[in-house]
Amino acid sequence: YQEIISEMLRRGFLYYDWNVSTQDTSKNINHVEILSNVKEAVNNQDSLIILCHDSKNKYHTVEALPGIIDFLEDEGYSFDKLDNNVEPITFSYQ
Repeated sequence: YQEIISEMLRRGFLYYDWNVSTQDTSKNINHVEILSNVKEAVNNQDSLIILCHDSKNKYHTVEALPGIIDFLEDEGYSFDKLDNNVEPITFSYQ
């Protein structure tokens, strides 16, 4: 990963990891569990970048999105695009 990240940065791209995972790659996960994973991971963080996967078999992720959005709005979060004004969240890769 570090080589890819370094090359992206060298080319002028910003690289973002996430600080909340839906864990939607877990086998046999459903939309209720996905929503629960998000609720547990938020922990009153100031800024969230949520990892969701998009593919034809991730229909449970799509089913969970309205609940995720409602929950986050009820918690006072708003949604916006990632741009140069958003501080990147990055992991340390070895």
